[in-house]
Amino acid sequence: MYDHATSIDARYHAAHLLRATRLFLVVGLAAILAGGLLAAVTAHDPVRPLIWLSAYLVLIVGLAQCVFGVGQTALRARPPGTVLVGSQWLLFNLGNLGVVIGSLGNYLMLLTVGTVLFFAALALFALSVRQSQYQRLGYAYYAVLAIVAAGAVIGLGLSALGNAGQ
Repeated sequence: MYDHATSIDARYHAAHLLRATRLFLVVGLAAILAGGLLAAVTAHDPVRPLIWLSAYLVLIVGLAQCVFGVGQTALRARPPGTVLVGSQWLLFNLGNLGVVIGSLGNYLMLLTVGTVLFFAALALFALSVRQSQYQRLGYAYYAVLAIVAAGAVIGLGLSALGNAGQ
C-alpha cells in the first residue's frame, strides 16, 4: 500500500542528501573523467608524472572525494551543515591542488602545504562521522580515511627524499 507521508519523507531526505553531497560529486566525477581522459591521451607515450597525475585525479581527487562526501552524509542521522561541507570541500580541493602543483613542479613547500590542507579535510571528514548511526560502515569509512592519509604521508616522504637527493 502507498504511504504518502513516507514518500514525502523519502523525497525530503533525498533532496538533503543531494544538497550535502553535490559539491563532492561534481568535482569528484569531473576529476575521474579528466584522469581517464589524461590516461587515454598519454597511453601511447606514457610519462611518469602524467601517469601519476592520472591516477591521482581518478583515485584521490575523484573517487576518494565522492566516497568521503557521500559516505559522511549516509553515515550521519542528519546531513552535514553547509559550513562543514564547504570547509571540507575547500580544504580537500585546495590541498589536492597544492599536492598536484607541488608534485609536478617539484615544489616541496607547496606540496607540504597542500598535504597539510588535505589532512585538515580528512580530519573534518573523520570528526563528521564520529557518532555514526551505522557502526560497521563507520569503521570502513575510517579505514578508507586512514589508508588515504597513510598514502599522503608516504607520498610526502618520498617527495622529500627525492628532493634531498637533488
